[in-house]
Amino acid sequence: MTTTRYTYHPLIILLYSSNMLTPEQVSQIPISTRYRWNKFDHTNYHFDDWCIEYIEQFEEIKKVYNNKVLFRGIKSIMQLSKGFEQVMQKVEQGNKILRENAIEITTAIKKISNYTKIPIKKAASIFGVNTDWYYRNRENKGCKASPLKKCFKTYTNQLSLKETTIIQDCLEKEENKTKTKTTLFYELANEGKLYCSKSTFFKYAKLFGFTKNKKGKKPRSKGFRATASMEWLHIDIMQVQTLDDGVQKVAFVKDNFSKAILNYKTTNGKAGSEFIKQLMEETYTKYKMYELTKDINIVTDGGPENKGAFLDWIENLNMPPIVRKLTAKTDEFTFPNNMSESTHRIYKSEFKQSKVAQNLAAHLKDLEEFIDYYNNKRYPTELYGYTPSQVLEGAIPDKHLFKEQRLEAKQQRIEENRKFMDCPVYYKEGG
Repeated sequence: MTTTRYTYHPLIILLYSSNMLTPEQVSQIPISTRYRWNKFDHTNYHFDDWCIEYIEQFEEIKKVYNNKVLFRGIKSIMQLSKGFEQVMQKVEQGNKILRENAIEITTAIKKISNYTKIPIKKAASIFGVNTDWYYRNRENKGCKASPLKKCFKTYTNQLSLKETTIIQDCLEKEENKTKTKTTLFYELANEGKLYCSKSTFFKYAKLFGFTKNKKGKKPRSKGFRATASMEWLHIDIMQVQTLDDGVQKVAFVKDNFSKAILNYKTTNGKAGSEFIKQLMEETYTKYKMYELTKDINIVTDGGPENKGAFLDWIENLNMPPIVRKLTAKTDEFTFPNNMSESTHRIYKSEFKQSKVAQNLAAHLKDLEEFIDYYNNKRYPTELYGYTPSQVLEGAIPDKHLFKEQRLEAKQQRIEENRKFMDCPVYYKEGG
């Protein structure tokens, strides 16, 4: 008589020992084999410590396996996990996304664990994180009142609720939609409403979704910076359309160091060299430039309006200092005339926003308002909180202008955040 001995898959032994086989399946296993398996002494295995973690979880696995509804639910969750992992692998800065969404992820892990009765470790693995990451982020406190979602008492260096409200109110004003973030930042500082770093202000502006109304910007070419006022002047002409009175030509004289517009002139006729000559004569008289003793450089483009009568006027000045007329983008001055071009861009896109004046009278009013806005209400980045008029009058740009106020505001901010009591605080684990 021949006896057949079968070779069983190791998992069959595990399923039999765990009572997970059906009666029909058990009946197909020889009695002698089942007797031998029943005699196993599980305490005498080698390396049994390798299996402890699995054995501890196996009872939970059995519940999932024997419950069809729960089994299908877990399979769905695992498919979700695979999809999530694939997305995170393809997305750049995946770790940053995890940090920024830690509240939502740890809350989801906790809920999945509660609903399915699976261990936190398994639930965390669905999102591709380990238990250390889960517990570290779960124990942090979040705050719905903070734009950064950080507890004011825990993260006391962040801007206070009062300061964030000041920023938000500033950004939401319709009249500020056309201004640069730099101008808004220095406006708040000069008004004594907010003292923080510019990068911090920019970060909160981004969080609040601030976007300046503007057309697409062209890449800026490298420009030139003077070391004092009235050292380098820039002249250029732009055309401005009016509805009733046609095209108006406007010429600005701009100081390089202070960025101030010194003078302007407009005409609907010919803007030739005589026009530029008259503009410069008025500018010299207005600022008593005939009394200056330092050299003056005047930068223009190569148009005919910057020759003829204008050059004759320069040659006949008879002043002690040298007055040079230089043409941009040439061997004598290789830089572009950015100082003038930026003025035209700011007038059309930031100030007028492509709106067209009705007639000459409205155009002249626009120019007066623009000069006031540009010289007295706008804060160029390079002037660190001063207006062009202030620098023209002698103020020296200093990037540490509000340093003491910022340090004082920082200490007040920390104290205010430590005492904050009105924040709807919640734990990131959702509890």
